[in-house]
Formats: sequence, C-alpha cells, structure tokens
Amino acid sequence: MSSSIKHYRNDLDLLRALAIISVVGYHLKIPYFNNGYVGVDIFFVLSGFLMAANIFSRLKDNNFKLYSFYLSRAKRIFPVYYSVLLTFLLFIFLFFGIKLYEYSLSAISSALFTSNIYYYLLSGYFQPKSELNLLLHTWSLSLEIQYYFICPFIFIYIYRCKVISKNIIWFLLVILSIGCLWILHKSDPALNFYMLPSRLWEYLSGALI
Repeated sequence: MSSSIKHYRNDLDLLRALAIISVVGYHLKIPYFNNGYVGVDIFFVLSGFLMAANIFSRLKDNNFKLYSFYLSRAKRIFPVYYSVLLTFLLFIFLFFGIKLYEYSLSAISSALFTSNIYYYLLSGYFQPKSELNLLLHTWSLSLEIQYYFICPFIFIYIYRCKVISKNIIWFLLVILSIGCLWILHKSDPALNFYMLPSRLWEYLSGALI
C-alpha cells in the first residue's frame, strides 16, 4: 500500500482481489470468466491511482524526492521478482535444458523490464503458445515499470501548472492515448496490447480519480 494513503483501504484490496480472480479465472477458462482479462486493466488503473496519490501527497508536503520514489519501487518489486526469475531459470535448466536458450531470452527481457517489447516482436507466426510461455505474464510488470519511469515527471509538471492548464494537460494526454488505442486496435493489435502509449489512459484515469 502506498505510504501516501493514510488509512488502510479495504476497498482497494477488494479491487485487487477481484482483478486477480478475474485474470486467473480467464486463464483457467472457467465459465463466465471470458472477459476476465479486464482484471489487468483494473490493476493499471489502481497503479495510476496509487502512484498519483503518493507523488501528489509528497509534492504538497514539499518532500518528494525522485530517487526515493524509484528506490521505494525497487525495494517493493525487485527482491520477489528476481527470485521468481532465478527459480524459473533453475527449473528450466533442470528439466527443459533443450529450451534453455529460448527461455533465457525471455528471462533476460523480463529482467530488463522490456518483455512487453520482446513479446510484441515475437507476436504473430513465431509466437509460442501462451500455455508454454511461463514468463508471458511479465509483460504487464514491464509496462508498469516503464510507467514508473515517466509518471513522476508528468505529475510534477502538472502539479506546477495552473488549474486550467492542469485540466487541459490531463485531457490531452488521455485523448492522445485513447487515440493510439483506436488507431492501433485494427492496424496493429499486438502493438496496441503490449505498449504503453495505448495503455497510458488507464493509468492516467486512475491518477485523475
């Protein structure tokens, strides 16, 4: 939970739980979970809300530090994430050595938080079945990290603007992102799915809330 949220928010944890159940149900092909992938979008909106609450609160108190923001994100994500990646590589080495090179590329892109780009480049004919790709889910975390890199600069700039300018900037950023979504959903669905420009409006909607 973000340190800027003064009190424990049961409603946010409820949303997280619903999102997790939706995604798991979708991947397990449980009846009535055909649209469970929407859980990922819920996570993106929640992330936008929490990061904005964190940053704007600290800006208001005049104690926001960029390195502290990135350090807190690293402490929260890196230990567990890299432990999972190392366990995954050990598992592949012990049981599927013949696939080690192929899976290592996937692991490296995940470790560098560029797996969304890697899977986009693989999309289409050469893309392995999702059931066989044990790190495919890391695309969403890569997208999160890429958002973390840019959101402080967006929020700092908006915070320093006048009220009218703030609203115009929010509106333009959301419209530009939805425009990318609309243009790419037919011309390049994979690019639309994996890349931040088409997803940014979800984060910004959460931030605006």
